[in-house]
Amino acid sequence: MMKYTEQEFAKKDAYCSEQIKRLKEMVELAESESNLTVDGVPEPVSTQWREVAEIALDLANNADWFDRYYYYNDEIKYDDADLNDSNITPLHDYK
Repeated sequence: MMKYTEQEFAKKDAYCSEQIKRLKEMVELAESESNLTVDGVPEPVSTQWREVAEIALDLANNADWFDRYYYYNDEIKYDDADLNDSNITPLHDYK
């Protein structure tokens, strides 16, 4: 069974915050249509866009986890002010 603890929440929040930063960097790089060189091998822009898509899908999967966290932890009530403290916005409001 999945853990829905505050510790797990903090871990996932930190991970997703880093992924969001990485996503923004990758989008900017891909939009500039610059070839990225990885280990001396040029990586085409299409590969960068695939990585953007993979990161976005990972973030979507983690957003589902946050939705379940709020659903299973009824005692945690959040409002719009709480959402501003985190980079993660729940897809559904389970108040």
